[in-house]
Amino acid sequence: DGFVETWYDQSGNGNDAVQSTAASQPKIVDAGTLLTAGVTFDGSDDHFDFTEISNSGAFSLFIASNITNNGGMVFGDNGGASNYVRYESANAVCKIANTEYDFGDSRDTSLDIINFNRDGSNSLSANRNAAAIGSPQTATGTFDINLIGVRNNDVNPITGGIKELLIYSSDQSSNRSAVEANIMTEYSIS
Repeated sequence: DGFVETWYDQSGNGNDAVQSTAASQPKIVDAGTLLTAGVTFDGSDDHFDFTEISNSGAFSLFIASNITNNGGMVFGDNGGASNYVRYESANAVCKIANTEYDFGDSRDTSLDIINFNRDGSNSLSANRNAAAIGSPQTATGTFDINLIGVRNNDVNPITGGIKELLIYSSDQSSNRSAVEANIMTEYSIS
């Protein structure tokens, strides 16, 4: 079996996601076989910590995952419950500065790309596999994240795999289609 201790930041900023506790490291290899789901979280305590990313303005997140549990946290912060991204059975949710923004979505547990984008006018939108979900909402406040797989003190851990995470501290709406197309091609998502 193989586990992930460090998920390296590919941006060149050196903000690697780290889990030094062996029992809380997500799995990547099972009995000598690479897990096709990607970095796989057990739904118990697997997670990563990274240096906090604080966005008071525009940001964009791209998440390629097949999370199977209801309410599992993709991103969170360890300062409380005020900022996170999670998937519920019928919603993709982004919580910013203690306000939850729900985007109704009949999500399944197959590999999907979810995108949250907040532009310079504080308009927050969401997409699943290149199609809009819900309606844009006005979302003000600072979005702080520093955890992958849980929020504050191991609350709402995810079950399932994450293949790719992209975090931009800028509005990527003009590049969204190209980013999603690239991820969809890489992982054969239709």
